[in-house]
Amino acid sequence: MTTLLIIRHGNTDANLKGIYAGHTDAMLTDVGIKQAELVCNYVFNNYKVDAIYASDLTRAIETAKPLAKMLDLEINIDAELKEMYGGEWEGKKFLDLPSLYPEDFSVWQNDVGHSRCTGGESYEEVCNRAFRAIERIAKSNIGKTVAIVSHGGYIRGLECAVRGVDLKDMASIPYVANASVSVITYDNKKLKMQSAGFNDFLGTLNTEMPKGI
Repeated sequence: MTTLLIIRHGNTDANLKGIYAGHTDAMLTDVGIKQAELVCNYVFNNYKVDAIYASDLTRAIETAKPLAKMLDLEINIDAELKEMYGGEWEGKKFLDLPSLYPEDFSVWQNDVGHSRCTGGESYEEVCNRAFRAIERIAKSNIGKTVAIVSHGGYIRGLECAVRGVDLKDMASIPYVANASVSVITYDNKKLKMQSAGFNDFLGTLNTEMPKGI
């Protein structure tokens, strides 16, 4: 059996400012750097990791670095692990999106599974991209334990796809918190969600996705 540890990156300056980052690079905050250390320590102490993958965005790579250093492993950079592309939403504050893009943002709020960032990716496309990438990584690491650092929207889409949740019911799947760990197994040619968003190891440094996003 293959075990996939899906880690969301640590807190960023975009998270603090309520900005849609998507494919835009955002740096870890001081809290995010500490979260990265804590999640990497948790993974190091509880799993025997054989390989590390990360999105090609800085916030994911920086979150993976402490674990790579502990294990003396290279980080496999994979662009298919990156966050949903926000199109015209990139770099804009979430609070401004309802007035700038009222129709698209209304779908985001009321039927998120069928939404599309204006000029960007749809959540359906992210679900498919995430499932494809994680299945590919699993097939390349049969019998191993793999740490994979990615992003909030991406992990939400991945969970939707792996659990087989209909897109109309996607709102029932919450975002995982920064520096949390979700576990997916790959066995008998099938991905299975074992747990989502575990972050007890963060203590008071827990940072959740703001409501209304």
